[in-house]
Amino acid sequence: MISLRRNRHVLPWLAGVATLLQVEPAPACSVCFGDPESAMAKGAAAGVLVMCGFIGSILLAVAGTGLLWVHRSRRLGGGGAAPTR
Repeated sequence: MISLRRNRHVLPWLAGVATLLQVEPAPACSVCFGDPESAMAKGAAAGVLVMCGFIGSILLAVAGTGLLWVHRSRRLGGGGAAPTR
């Protein structure tokens, strides 16, 4: 019998190989497989643009907050690191 204590690194590899051997090809979704001029494809493209807008605005808000903190820190005279005791 194989000792699992000495060969415990083999079990994840065996599980990975077993998983890969059972994989079936996934069919394309109706947006990718269908007509690119359909309403569903246009709606998916619009959804991607809306999500990019949301993510872009959030990232700009985070960057703006960081710049505001830097500006306030410099204005208040905290240009360097905090003194250590």
